[in-house]
Amino acid sequence: MKSSLINRLFRLLLASFPALVTYGGGGTVFSQDGKSHGQILIEWMRSKGGYVNSKLEIRRSDPTDPTSQYGIFAKEKLGKKEGILQIPSSCQISDERGDFDRNENAEGDPDMVCGTVFNLIREMKLGEASYFAPYVDYLLAEPLWTHLPSAWSDEGKNLLNSILRNYTKTAIPPTDPTLWIEYEWHKICRGSNDPYEENAALIVVQRSVNGLLIPVFDMMNHRNGKWLNTESNIYKNNVLKVRTLREIEPGEELYTTYNLCKDCGHRIESFGTPEFFREYGFVEQYPQRWIFEDVVGFEIDEADVESSSSNFTISWIGTSPGDDGMTFLHEIVSVTEITKSVLEKNDGEIPKSEYSSIVQYHQALSKAISLAFDFGLKDNEACALGGKTCVISPSRYDNLSVNSVELEYTPADVCDNEDFLLFRDYDDIEEIQTAYQLISVMFNPDNKDMCFDLDGTVQQCASYRPHYHEPIVHYTARFLDKIERVLFVGGGDSMLLHEILKYSSLDKVVGLELDQQVTRSAFKYFGSQPHWNNEKVEWWYGDACKSILMLPKEYFGTFDMVLVDLSETVMSMKVTDELDIMQALSLLLNPNGIMLKNELYFEDMADIFEHTIQVHYYDVPVICSQALSLGSNGINFLQRSLTDHNIDSNNLYIKPLDIDEHFEMIHDYKHSPLNYFKNCKKKDDAESDMKYMQTVSPGIVMIVEAENAALVTKPLKDTKKRILEVLKKEGLSVLSTVDPEPDNSDTVFVVVMKEGYVVCRLWAVHKYCAFDIYLWSSFEKHTNVKDALLLSVGSNGQSSSSYRIVAGGMFGVYTWKDDEKSRGPRNTLPCERDEMPLSNHDLSKSVDVILEESIKFVGGQGDVVVVICGQMNSQVCKSLDFFKKKTAVLQVEVVWSCSSINDSINEYVENYVTVMYACESEILKTLKDALANGKKIQTIVIDPDVKYSMGQIIFSILKSFKNRYMMMTDKTSIVGLSLDNGDTWQSNFMDRFRKEFFVYEPVFKGEVVFSSSVGSIALNFVQKEEHLFKKMKRGISNVEKHTQMKSEIKSLLGGQFLTIPGYEFSLVSSLSDYSDKLSLDQWVSQNPLEFHAFFQLELEDVTFKLSAKNIIDGIEQALGRFAKVHEFSNVGDGCMLVTFEQGSRIIIIWDGNEHIDISICALADNDKMAVRFIEKVVEKIPSLKIILKDFQPRGFGMVVNLLNETLSISSPYWA
Repeated sequence: MKSSLINRLFRLLLASFPALVTYGGGGTVFSQDGKSHGQILIEWMRSKGGYVNSKLEIRRSDPTDPTSQYGIFAKEKLGKKEGILQIPSSCQISDERGDFDRNENAEGDPDMVCGTVFNLIREMKLGEASYFAPYVDYLLAEPLWTHLPSAWSDEGKNLLNSILRNYTKTAIPPTDPTLWIEYEWHKICRGSNDPYEENAALIVVQRSVNGLLIPVFDMMNHRNGKWLNTESNIYKNNVLKVRTLREIEPGEELYTTYNLCKDCGHRIESFGTPEFFREYGFVEQYPQRWIFEDVVGFEIDEADVESSSSNFTISWIGTSPGDDGMTFLHEIVSVTEITKSVLEKNDGEIPKSEYSSIVQYHQALSKAISLAFDFGLKDNEACALGGKTCVISPSRYDNLSVNSVELEYTPADVCDNEDFLLFRDYDDIEEIQTAYQLISVMFNPDNKDMCFDLDGTVQQCASYRPHYHEPIVHYTARFLDKIERVLFVGGGDSMLLHEILKYSSLDKVVGLELDQQVTRSAFKYFGSQPHWNNEKVEWWYGDACKSILMLPKEYFGTFDMVLVDLSETVMSMKVTDELDIMQALSLLLNPNGIMLKNELYFEDMADIFEHTIQVHYYDVPVICSQALSLGSNGINFLQRSLTDHNIDSNNLYIKPLDIDEHFEMIHDYKHSPLNYFKNCKKKDDAESDMKYMQTVSPGIVMIVEAENAALVTKPLKDTKKRILEVLKKEGLSVLSTVDPEPDNSDTVFVVVMKEGYVVCRLWAVHKYCAFDIYLWSSFEKHTNVKDALLLSVGSNGQSSSSYRIVAGGMFGVYTWKDDEKSRGPRNTLPCERDEMPLSNHDLSKSVDVILEESIKFVGGQGDVVVVICGQMNSQVCKSLDFFKKKTAVLQVEVVWSCSSINDSINEYVENYVTVMYACESEILKTLKDALANGKKIQTIVIDPDVKYSMGQIIFSILKSFKNRYMMMTDKTSIVGLSLDNGDTWQSNFMDRFRKEFFVYEPVFKGEVVFSSSVGSIALNFVQKEEHLFKKMKRGISNVEKHTQMKSEIKSLLGGQFLTIPGYEFSLVSSLSDYSDKLSLDQWVSQNPLEFHAFFQLELEDVTFKLSAKNIIDGIEQALGRFAKVHEFSNVGDGCMLVTFEQGSRIIIIWDGNEHIDISICALADNDKMAVRFIEKVVEKIPSLKIILKDFQPRGFGMVVNLLNETLSISSPYWA
């Protein structure tokens, strides 16, 4: 076991003061001259102008016990308000003489007074030469700092933190009980790791008062209540003065207060027994204050006179706890019972003193919480007491006609991953600031985990790669019969692509990604291949909103899956005036396609799709859990038969298909049939698509690396001839070709066309050719042109790599209307749908069947079924009639609606509150009588004839924590039926139970509607059931079978995520799990020959007008006067400029409006050239700003990384 820090500290400190200590009888510490340290301290104090009343003595509380604590005691009787101490500032160690430089990167204000610590360190190092030597001698002779949890062994700290943090969502106080050294001293004060100095920090924590170390006064112990018998004024005339509050008898100890004093700042509001344990290392004697911030606070004290009812008194700090406070106390009571058993299983590895302190604190906590909870249950409302007069507000009865706000899901609280996300054990490998974000890469040399984050938010770690990417792809795919076409957005790390390519049925996969550097870094550090050489794979780099607008029209309505992994910032962007990015992406799906959005996006998806589910699962390293939202207009997720695609053997996380397990991952479902018609193709869609003026000028550049190009060894003129013939054959209009000057040996030429341009750079020695195929018109020809060019140089799709960059285009192209029609979003779903005919089943005969089946799957735990009915003798209670037949199995109790509750009762009636409260009292008594002898409700059934006002009364009774605690179990269920789906209040009633009372998983609130041609019955329920889906589907099927009614699951909504601190993950993956020979072969084969930069610029100053002349002038000035610029102004409203230099080429496209694209290619080791040039352009044309930029290598060997990236590491981490 790791030895305690404090043992080392004490030995070091004693060595600094060789004449320090001897021990005498009675446990008193003496100096070598025989005087106690208390005597020496008092004499020193008096010699410095201080005053110590002669009636005082400093001794241990038990003179016969050398381990008992020091204190100040009265030797003689002290009078009321008698002065006992005056300590001048010259005897106090403060921070005024220190020059502390606080860590600027630290968050918040320091709790540790760093300057005081540094001053104490200086005095300790001076030893006997210190002005404060007698005081320092005493501090070191009595090492009380060893009691602080921050001074414990690692084993002791871990156990304490586990008890406080690992069994509840909100950590039990004290907060940060062990971080005084690790955080405050090291991080905030920038203190050293020297144990000698760490000790000084702990002394200041334990003994300082408002940042001051005050001799003698710091020997006065703390105790509040009747024990408190002194008061002090710390700041008056820089002299601490202490006097008595009352008469003090001889032998009585003098006490001060550490938290209720006038000079204690905010301690009175936030400092209690837990904080005493953290900062002083002891459990406060009674009275104790327990403050749970923003929830509940109370003081507990020993009763003056023992009684049979209780030996303790409880008083609330502030208001008495409401439902939230009582719920919290109930949770902590349960937690302390669990942690008690944890403590009992201690394996003996923890030092005995530390273990005893933890047990002592835990016992104090358990007793305090238990007493407070019991007291809270007995703390009755004033209106429930006879003879009391009270005013009841109409707001007592909630408006159930509207629902409350949805739960705010908090995935960050699922497990305690805060420490991990600091990446303390990780080395920073690389930081890359791209045009779009900061990419940071971290590596843990111990467990070989690799992580990267974007702008400070963790994006991926090798340890949870399969946990994230496999469910996104394979969970979704199981709802589909076949996977042929997939599009993903934002998966630039190629890890989604890795999973998608497992499907042999795949025909095409399209990836949209903003930042190329994400792809390159992911290959470099994770070995994830982008598969640019796979003919099934199509990458589009650029702003996703622009990329969607450029997708071919025929893409829309064709994809089986659209997988979206985007940030919230992007999600809010618009693609068109009518469509945001999610709406536009949804149009890519075929009629039965599924769109998935990572994270919590259920409500937004439910506003787009007819069927929406939210999936949530735990056991994910680093991020603890993951939520996914899926939407479809054709797949009913809850009733869909699943498909096993036989790829699970290739997975690490997703196991072979288990149907029950698959459905149990569903957290929420919503059916919104009207959404279908938002997306279907209407007759007037064609007219609305027609445009009469060109407003945008997009373009696309395809980067093509042609390898094994045997024909490039032929003469250049022959190659050029073949390429020109191919371009013309593909229907492109060639205007001109541009070649380098004769003294330039680069084998390169540019073909200028009406539709764009093609660059061809040949390297005969490598049988390699680089193509840039830039089109601003006739985009549909891109793929065919690429394939034809590959053939023209003797290459093919399998021997080449390609991807697209979305760029600017050209205004004034005559084909712009046809181009607009051939690209961008469109509706494809047919608006006509076949409706299933309904049976004419009698609704009255269906109630029994629905109740029979719903009780089977809703279930519940308890003793009694309570049926809420309409008014007695005025209506038939169908639900009660059903349960009367079940009396042999269940105890059924009926609650009849009050006779005064009818349709005329509402908040506008004069005696509304009086009538409602009288009925509430009557119903509450009925329920208590029915639940005598500790019985609890199993199920509450609300009959269709129950009125809205009666529902308000039942809700008012059950929203009381005390009533729920006394009447309901943790798994009590509620079921309600309403005819013709008319009583929305029932749905809101139960949904509020889900959100406000049951709260946590596995609670579900469901709504199912059963319809016939004569009407419908809505079943609403709320319950806690882990295996709901299987039971519910069976029950619904049985209802349909016996009634021939059509069922519709309208919604199924889950609870707040569970908190699982200290969770042990079942699978932690690693880089080696994805180590692939093909990836390594590609890494080794990369041979970047050129560096290619592609900049996109736009006008920042709208008052400035671009023209061909000012662009040419600016470019020529940036190039230098000797550069030859080829200008082409016959390509549209703008112009094209081409220039060559040895080893480099530059092409500029101005679209005729406000956009300029600049393509710069140089040799691979000349990557700074492009940046220098673009800086000159912006300098010469200052109205321009860079809006996008892409850097890519050009070369062979399936090149992905730039030259400097391949040279920066000798071997990949994943190899």
